[in-house]
Amino acid sequence: MVGGVDPLEHDLLFERFLNQSRSDMPDVDLDFDSVRRDEVIAYVMEKYAGQAAMVATIPTFRARGAIRQLGRAFGYSYEKIDRLTTFLPYYLKSSQIEEAFQALPELKETPLKEEPELLRVAAKISGLPYQLSVHLGGVVIAPEALASWVPVEVSRKGFPVAQYDKDDVEALGLVKLDLLGLRMHTAIQKAVDLLEEQGIFFDLHGISLDDEKTFRLLRTTETVGVFQVESPGQRQLLGRLQPKKFSDIIAEISLFRPGPMRGDMVTPYVQRRNHREPVRYPHPDLAPILHETYGIVLFQEQVLKIAHRIAGFSLAEADQLRRAMTKNRSAAEMERIKASFIQGAIGQGYTQGTAEEIFAMVASFAGYGFCKAHAASFAHITYQSAFLKAHYPFEFYLGLLNAGHVGSYPKSVILNEAKRKGIEIRAPHINDSREDYTAENGAIRIGLSALNGIGPQFCKRILRERENGPFTSIKAFCLRANLPQEIILRLSLAGAFLGLPLNRESERIPRSLSERSVDPVPAGLRG
Repeated sequence: MVGGVDPLEHDLLFERFLNQSRSDMPDVDLDFDSVRRDEVIAYVMEKYAGQAAMVATIPTFRARGAIRQLGRAFGYSYEKIDRLTTFLPYYLKSSQIEEAFQALPELKETPLKEEPELLRVAAKISGLPYQLSVHLGGVVIAPEALASWVPVEVSRKGFPVAQYDKDDVEALGLVKLDLLGLRMHTAIQKAVDLLEEQGIFFDLHGISLDDEKTFRLLRTTETVGVFQVESPGQRQLLGRLQPKKFSDIIAEISLFRPGPMRGDMVTPYVQRRNHREPVRYPHPDLAPILHETYGIVLFQEQVLKIAHRIAGFSLAEADQLRRAMTKNRSAAEMERIKASFIQGAIGQGYTQGTAEEIFAMVASFAGYGFCKAHAASFAHITYQSAFLKAHYPFEFYLGLLNAGHVGSYPKSVILNEAKRKGIEIRAPHINDSREDYTAENGAIRIGLSALNGIGPQFCKRILRERENGPFTSIKAFCLRANLPQEIILRLSLAGAFLGLPLNRESERIPRSLSERSVDPVPAGLRG
């Protein structure tokens, strides 16, 4: 079964993204398993050879960067440059530094005050570009040779890079895609791979969206590690919402954003959802549009439907109205939009009072509305990760641990939760650990790469030497692996030599790292 969101099932509108009245190109974001993102980009570059490239980003000088670059040009030492930039906020423009001396207490005694020439030049280069970088996932595709549209260079990874940023590319009318790596996809795939190794096969895209065990997990708010719903605020909202169906997950993701939180949309939604407050509509004709959100305009698609149903706009015209209402608009522009909406509504047979009331509701919520298609796509990933945690927690935890930094919490939190759920956590060991976290007779063995200061190069050296047989003593390990003393010390302090003898009683591993208060194991990782 092909994965993804069914637009018919969720009543999504194609006109939200592309319609005959839209003059600019649609914004297309695609999330992939982060491990395979470069593979996807390479495929696009090969398929559209000569027509495709990565999009550039052009960083400009702000306060910190300007002072650091100019400090080097002035011949200052790195130590002096560090002193000059220590308390400069990252967001400050270099033309605003002198004003900030008065506004920011931390700059009261800054040595920057004694650098008038440095400050004068920094103000002059404020906002100027200083280098060309590659956009994280932006890809541009031209209808013919891209070099006839934009200058192109080659990145360190060997991909072509357009020397224009995303705004310039869009101004040219070229198609731009964001091909992004999502580590939750990686975590889910790794969990599914582990299950398949055990002979457990299922189509994660085809699982039922009404699994009671999954929704019971969500209602308990024990959702650490679950996509989008693991932060304290999100777990609190889950507890209030008590989701029972997939549309509740879509709503939860849409509600937990700054706009709805500031506008206090959450309270009336939860009250109506839990039958503690009656659902109200300004007009009965809005009921089919707003019934799924209990009379509250939550999705951008609902703005389109209201303008279409009440004011008689086409869906393309309705999207223009939605875009105009959600951009920075002047009072005159809002009056023009309002007049057009009311005139259309009166033409549809509604009274002016009703038209004005409906417009006021739409205008007040349009800026808070979230794209339902986006929320539904994220909700599928939320549901998949919750399903795995509910049914296969062991594989779910291992997938998270081996997918890099996923979500809001460090790996120590994931390990502690797994331990709380009854899963044994075993310490790293030179004879038993691999580079990553591994399953070991129902327990999770911490990988060598989890130790502070032991990178992939040293991990691979240990594993390569272990192929010649297990290490029989600490001395044998030191001789065979030939690692720096500091790495040996870190392994020792982490307990990775547990059970191995020293060849002579007089031998011991010094504990100088401990005396220097360097912890070789990240907090909470010890089993």
